[in-house]
Amino acid sequence: GQISGSEQIFGGISGSTMETARIEKSDNSGRIIGRSNNGGLVGSNRGTIIQSYNTGIVNGNMTFGGIAAWNYGTIQSCYHIGTLVSDGLKEDIRAGGIAGINLSEIRDCYVSGRFEMENALGNGQVGGIVGNTTYQFLGADDGSGTAYTSKEEYCYYNQDLIQKEPQTAVGALYSDMNTIAPVE
Repeated sequence: GQISGSEQIFGGISGSTMETARIEKSDNSGRIIGRSNNGGLVGSNRGTIIQSYNTGIVNGNMTFGGIAAWNYGTIQSCYHIGTLVSDGLKEDIRAGGIAGINLSEIRDCYVSGRFEMENALGNGQVGGIVGNTTYQFLGADDGSGTAYTSKEEYCYYNQDLIQKEPQTAVGALYSDMNTIAPVE
């Protein structure tokens, strides 16, 4: 199947999840096409995604990821072996094999999917696991903002599949997998 949209938050399973949501042992093999905030499974995750995966294609031109576009919750023991494709319409893309932007926790995940970013304009942030981990929301009146702390542990990706420089990937290369002990 295929899911298409524009200027919305959407994914193969859900547009967004709340703090109490749990997605477990789920997958997407369809194509997700959108302009921004789209993920293979969810657009915005505030809950827990565990033991799930994406084998589908995710098209985007702003913030998109193999599992989620935005992660404010926990993504654990997930993988992306699908394809991320930049439509090349924005200079400030944030694309990651697991999440475009991670503002919380990703652990025990891997990515061996392809990245087709040849059409991406400007520098953007393309990462094997996460595109961006330092996003800050600014307050409307006083300029104060909410700063999030991200944590990525025991995650792996295949650097040879990323076609965009600079690679801002967070995670270990597959060749380093034997030197990093898995979380039990």
